[in-house]
Amino acid sequence: MPPTTTPAIPPTTTPATIPATIPPTTTPAIPPTAAVSTIRFSLTMRQKFDFQLNDASTEIYKTYKKDIEFAVDNNFKMFTDGYKPNSAAVTGFRPGSVIVDLSLQLTDPNTSFMKANNGIVTDLKNKKYPIADNPFVKKLN
Repeated sequence: MPPTTTPAIPPTTTPATIPATIPPTTTPAIPPTAAVSTIRFSLTMRQKFDFQLNDASTEIYKTYKKDIEFAVDNNFKMFTDGYKPNSAAVTGFRPGSVIVDLSLQLTDPNTSFMKANNGIVTDLKNKKYPIADNPFVKKLN
């Protein structure tokens, strides 16, 4: 038998469709960043000052710092517009009973602190901290 050859079938091509214009990509507008102000204030507790509060490596310092920062952060997030979350920081402790120096960041320095302050006092009293009457003093920068 003679060899048979199969005729080659030419490949078929489908013409590609290319859009006449490529639609523009849109980037969402980025809102302007609000200026952030650092607010400094103090909180007074009615208790004898423990000089271990001068040493950041002591348990009392670490416990007070953690509890107070948590109470401030939690209440400012709930009750204050413009609060920068996790910006609450205990910056030190001083004698005169126990005075806690704090800072936090806000996008509106004129924000009312009333509800947040009341919540902080309640939270700390629930943890048995002896908070003074009228315990907060806002510092001028």
